Amino acid sequence: MLGVEKEPAGDLRNSLYRQQTRSSRRLTRTRLALYRLLVPVAVFMGRTIWRWCTRIRVVGTEHIAAALERAPSFIPVYWHQHQLLCVKPLLEMRSAGVKLGFLISPSVDGEIGAMLVRKVGAEVIRGSSSHTGARALRDYYQALAHEGISPAITPDGKTLYVSTILNTVVPISTATNKPEKPIKVGQGPTVYAFSRDGRTAYVINSDAGTVTPISTVTQTAGRPIKVGSGPESMVMTPNGETLYVVNQFSNNVTPIDVATGTARPPIKVGRNPSGIAITPNGETVYVVNASFTGTVTPIDVATNTAGAPITVGLGAAFIAITPNGKVAYVTDNGANAVTPIDVATNTAEPRIKVAAGPLAIVIVP
Repeated sequence: MLGVEKEPAGDLRNSLYRQQTRSSRRLTRTRLALYRLLVPVAVFMGRTIWRWCTRIRVVGTEHIAAALERAPSFIPVYWHQHQLLCVKPLLEMRSAGVKLGFLISPSVDGEIGAMLVRKVGAEVIRGSSSHTGARALRDYYQALAHEGISPAITPDGKTLYVSTILNTVVPISTATNKPEKPIKVGQGPTVYAFSRDGRTAYVINSDAGTVTPISTVTQTAGRPIKVGSGPESMVMTPNGETLYVVNQFSNNVTPIDVATGTARPPIKVGRNPSGIAITPNGETVYVVNASFTGTVTPIDVATNTAGAPITVGLGAAFIAITPNGKVAYVTDNGANAVTPIDVATNTAEPRIKVAAGPLAIVIVP
């Protein structure tokens, strides 16, 4: 635990946290220019407050050093009102291997926060409530385990995306409960996925056979990406480089190169694919084929090749993978069971009988 002994800083300590931001704005050139002017001012104010506050000594740095010997990162925790003062000693530990990170909203309001965090030499994890709680935890795990970032907890803006039968997506600010201008996408918008930095939302247009990228900063749609027939579900790799889209009627999966926004050659899987999941290490994608027999096709992410199908139960529907990546669980709707799959060997284990007609499945992080 990190403790900071200091003299009281008065109301100046909290003044930076009394501003309420709203998500109903667009990142225009004027606003971006204003943000670029304000960030150096904010940094100057923060450093001025640091100089005003007397810090006698920092207690507990030996625990941080010990933590970094055991793992590449840790989670610093402190009271929100102490954030400005606790950040300084953590930033000063960069030479000791501390990569301090902050979860910042991908909205327009979050852009100035992201610029400020980068300016002081910290790392930015873009994300919001639109990622869902499970996705936020997964992003934190990725930052901690694979990127060596120690993400501190910080306030986060919130945006909700709603698909409509008018082939639009409506962003809603949960701070104001006010909708923004609808974003035109393709026919039949349904499932969402987000880029690793949270700056792009992807929506499946099931009737059009496309995926539309949406900038979460400007709330504008990009060029639709053509995939297969009847796109059903999708998953993003943990490193954010590839988006895998399940095409139910084409019986294949389309990998999308996130950097270029282009579709790669489709990967043939079983009949009527539906659910999809990826291992936490990003090495294997599992696709549930909801055919009469019920199989799961593993896909090697490094080569984008499909492996031998794994037989599960009748009416296989959805899949979830444990956080440690050792076991995948598949709901067998027709068999009233759940089939565990050993990820290391890609073999099905004895089925677990449940109630009639199991469908959706989720694993507590």
